[in-house]
Amino acid sequence: MPFLVCPNQVAFVPRRKIQDNIVITQEVFHKFRTMKGHRWYMTWKIDLAKAYNKLQWSFIKSVLVEIGIDKKLVELIMWCITSDQYQVILNDELKEPFRPIVALGKGTLSPLTSFVLCMEKLSHLISHNLLQGTWKSVRIFRDGPKVSHIFFADNLILFGQATTSQAEIMENYLDTFCKISGQQISFTKSRVLCSSNMKERDTIRIAQVCGSPLTDNLGKYLGVPLIHRRVSNQTYSDLVEKTQKRLAAWKSDTLSLAGRVTLIKL
Repeated sequence: MPFLVCPNQVAFVPRRKIQDNIVITQEVFHKFRTMKGHRWYMTWKIDLAKAYNKLQWSFIKSVLVEIGIDKKLVELIMWCITSDQYQVILNDELKEPFRPIVALGKGTLSPLTSFVLCMEKLSHLISHNLLQGTWKSVRIFRDGPKVSHIFFADNLILFGQATTSQAEIMENYLDTFCKISGQQISFTKSRVLCSSNMKERDTIRIAQVCGSPLTDNLGKYLGVPLIHRRVSNQTYSDLVEKTQKRLAAWKSDTLSLAGRVTLIKL
């Protein structure tokens, strides 16, 4: 897997950690917050509508063949994906079983891994644009690596220069990927965030091109709050509260009956 999947994707790939994406995203937002001058950047957080349920089986097979997987192994993987059957009860009568023509069953390694491999198609489209120079990525610091996109399975974040032409390029390649894969983007649930040195009218124009709402706070990413301002006591209050509730639940499971009564009274 590490040889087949680009470093931008960390889900279900050995020796890659979820924390990498969180740190990279946070560093990009720190740059956005402190930027000055006339160079503008944007982040587009993509929401895929029912990602696992929309992927076309024909697209999955073509991706597996394209990356050079042995024909017999491709057939085995496709059998694991397509062997599911469903039955519907209608008017108290069990109907004949049928097979779906799209979707990946959750809970097994083969479909999850296949989904990650299929998302590589979008990553390759973006990388091709980078080589051509049409996709202008973000450089976090001088002489540092360029960041154009990061994936964690179906959690997608795109980075680029905040221009209408760049936003159109992003939208066009997302549309191309959706047409060949069967995926659908929920534009209303996706969010656009721009660097702090942009004027409001320019950020609104970028959001209109993308077709997604503009925001100044993307909330959480992979369960961790993204910091957009100075850190305060409230920044990680939700995380602290969840931890305290979990500890309280563990404590109640190990307390004696008298201890539980005391805890309830508290």
